[in-house]
Amino acid sequence: MTAPNNAVFDPVNNKWVAENEGVSPDTEVRQDARSLQAGRDPQLERAVQEALKLVEDQPKIQVSPPSFPTPAIKQ
Repeated sequence: MTAPNNAVFDPVNNKWVAENEGVSPDTEVRQDARSLQAGRDPQLERAVQEALKLVEDQPKIQVSPPSFPTPAIKQ
């Protein structure tokens, strides 16, 4: 296993970011031994909960697909 030895430069904050630093989580969920022993994954459960919340909050977009092109017919 190797650690990355490069990074991305952020010109706005004038610093190197992401590589070799990690990314802070949006929501912190602690793993506990009892949940893991019971076969549960608190981090995954919370991620699914957050994703379902986003799905409920976002408006549904109605998309009408275009008609299929028929190359044999000139229009």
